[in-house]
Amino acid sequence: MKVSKMIKFNYKKVNEMKWAIIFIAVMLSSGCAVRINTSVATSTSGTSTTTATATSVSTCPGYTQPTPDFTITANTDIGDAVPGDGICDDGGGDCSLRAAVEESDALGGGKIIKIPAGLTIVVGAKIVVGSSVTIVGGSPTTSIVSGGNAFQILQCGNPGLTIGLHNFTLQNANAATDGGAFFLVGGTVNVSYMTFKDNVVTGGGGAITIDNNFGNLDPSLTVSCSTFSSNSAANGGAIAGGFNQLSISDTVFKDNQASALGAGAWFGGGDSGGVHTLTRVLFQNNTGASTGGALVIDGTEPTTATITNTTFYGNSATQAAVMYTDNSATVNFYNVTMLSNVGGGSPGDMFRQNTGGVFTIANSILWDTSGPSTTCSIAGTMNSLGNNIFDDSSNCTTHASDSTTNPGLSVPASNGGYSDTASITAGGSADGTGSATYCPTVDQRNYFRATTCDIGAYENQ
Repeated sequence: MKVSKMIKFNYKKVNEMKWAIIFIAVMLSSGCAVRINTSVATSTSGTSTTTATATSVSTCPGYTQPTPDFTITANTDIGDAVPGDGICDDGGGDCSLRAAVEESDALGGGKIIKIPAGLTIVVGAKIVVGSSVTIVGGSPTTSIVSGGNAFQILQCGNPGLTIGLHNFTLQNANAATDGGAFFLVGGTVNVSYMTFKDNVVTGGGGAITIDNNFGNLDPSLTVSCSTFSSNSAANGGAIAGGFNQLSISDTVFKDNQASALGAGAWFGGGDSGGVHTLTRVLFQNNTGASTGGALVIDGTEPTTATITNTTFYGNSATQAAVMYTDNSATVNFYNVTMLSNVGGGSPGDMFRQNTGGVFTIANSILWDTSGPSTTCSIAGTMNSLGNNIFDDSSNCTTHASDSTTNPGLSVPASNGGYSDTASITAGGSADGTGSATYCPTVDQRNYFRATTCDIGAYENQ
């Protein structure tokens, strides 16, 4: 009797587990984000409270392929034989990228063009896009379009288009213009699972430029699950533009360069201002010869930027190694980590406001192992909402709960999530000492935070 009861009990549990596994598999296949709690937060001291290992499914699980209207069959760069006949044909029976774009334009736009995995296309001149289009790849690393170190790659010839770029690489553009890999005036651009690398221009935006042209245009840019590396420009090493709506999440800016403003990126507002949101982003080893090692935000029109769960590591510039703001931009930092960023002069080796504006910061770490002479140069207003850790708070407005105790940060490493993160020392000054009022639900890796969250972009597990 005891044996039969035990067998029945185990069968029931196995059956329950089977259906649980089936449920999770169905949710994952549908693209749903399933959160799994693996333990409960506990506390053994007054300051170390985070032993939770609750996590979420990756925010970048992979690109879902749409059904294409045209699929590229060759790496040739020949135009369409008969634009408008509904057939992508370069005259030799193949569908080239240039022919597909021309056919899409002739049909009024709105088409989906696919570049298969394993195909590299080198353009012999810029491809002019005249209408809205979506270009997708079969792989973010092996579907490649190159400028051959000689040409701009994609230029949108008309303002106000809607463009989608997903799941492929744009590389090796080289042009005396703006937007080496991609240029658009106004319009809406959606980017995901993209790689932009080794694009060089003498103007703005080594990889992307979206110009508002100050002509009542309010461009919108959304970027997710993408990487910008080793791009170069005068302003905005990777991205330059004026945006009414800007959203960047789960994205890496690494080893980009600028000779003037914003080695990582230069963002302005649209014609009617701008709302910019950066979440779970890594700026690493971007180099500015002049101003803004990672980021420049210009509020020529009323512009507000909110930066959350983001890490700035190893960026450098003559002034403002992390961020430079101008023209009264409003910038909010929540749970941001700044480590080993190097400015060449003072004041404001890490952060500088040029002409007014508001800088608000909470639950963030401003730490530089090189020992900057000053951290802040504030021409407007700085609001510390508390629970920040400063290496040097000179010229910064501080709060009674701010600290100058070493948080024990590691160099960024693969700790989960899309980008590398800088972990903190368990039980150290950043562990469990953040304010719940300003603490986001998850950290940079998209891991749940504890009720008494950690300071910075990383939640200790």
